[in-house]
Amino acid sequence: MVLEKVTQDACFGCGACVVACSQGVLSLKINEDGFLFPELLGECTACGLCESVCPVLHPPRVETKAEVFAGFSFSKNLRVWSSSGGVFLSIGLNFVLKGKVSGVVFDNDFYQARHVLTSDPREVLQFSGSKYVQSNSTSALRAMKNSKGPFLFSGTPCQIAGIQNLIAQGILQGDFLLVDLFCHGVPSYLLWWSYLDFLRQKVGRILQIEQRVKLRDWHLFHCRVFGDRGVYLKSFLDDPFMFFYLRNYFLRNCCYQCPFRGLRSCADLRLGHFWGVFFAQDRLGTSLVAAFTDKGLRWLIEDEDIFLQSMPAEIVPASQALHLSRPVNAESAFLSLRHGTSIEDIFRKNFIWEWRKKKIRSVLFSFVERNPRLKIIRKIVKYLWRG
Repeated sequence: MVLEKVTQDACFGCGACVVACSQGVLSLKINEDGFLFPELLGECTACGLCESVCPVLHPPRVETKAEVFAGFSFSKNLRVWSSSGGVFLSIGLNFVLKGKVSGVVFDNDFYQARHVLTSDPREVLQFSGSKYVQSNSTSALRAMKNSKGPFLFSGTPCQIAGIQNLIAQGILQGDFLLVDLFCHGVPSYLLWWSYLDFLRQKVGRILQIEQRVKLRDWHLFHCRVFGDRGVYLKSFLDDPFMFFYLRNYFLRNCCYQCPFRGLRSCADLRLGHFWGVFFAQDRLGTSLVAAFTDKGLRWLIEDEDIFLQSMPAEIVPASQALHLSRPVNAESAFLSLRHGTSIEDIFRKNFIWEWRKKKIRSVLFSFVERNPRLKIIRKIVKYLWRG
């Protein structure tokens, strides 16, 4: 039984065991720390299927060689709509003409993210945009068991690892195009739910969340939330959720020792943001693309709607972090979150200098914005803030 052999700290939360369960007595639930973990709902017959597909117990083959590209969609609308260069949207919209695509959406109340399976191009468009929480993929994977492909599945590297084991065991059958991402890590839902409470105080009932909006600059992205009482709009530098997420707080324990960082993947394609000096002047967004298989490369180069520029593999560490360090005060901050302390209060208590810096910056920026001639001061303020 997988629950007896894999601890909550080691578990990826990929859901492969739930999909494999022959009795249907496993379910993926959010535990007390805010992470997806399998839960036993009935009597186990000890068939062993859950263990056989677990990527923690049985790691699938990991590819380490890839052809690397910078890419973006020729469609300006797709590029602006997406988080980076629009490569996934372009491939997904072409793929859905021949098969079914699985991607991530939020529930109506934004309480949790989940995978859905669709053959509707309009629903593929809903998969665009970053969603910085771990999705429950089990419903979509079960739908794949009961339908015909081909299938495109887009998810985190650990979710793809679980799918590879499901395919190897014959539980999932058909033709698959597997796409993962340069993943920073998955945060606790406790952080996400505290963030939702914070947003509701600002805008009332939440109608739409956009966590990576390109207003003026792709690099200096914004978080935008629409509610029935107003609109919340902040730079990622000022947003409390992004503050903790980008500083590696409240992440799943296994994310700090992730075996899939850099160019290590079980997928056909890996996509991410192409950070770094090569596209520093780009304002619309550029994707970092790694093709690990011939199938992935074929889908990439045959898409006439995508611009591709071959890049050396050595550029990846300059764009995507290969290691994720745990902050020294991560445990105390997590304990506060578990006890119900709001993210604003955690911020004020543990990051007083950042809090003061934010206040000073807010006052200075307000003054500068009212005096357009003071462009040099604006540049100095931005430099000091980023420094």
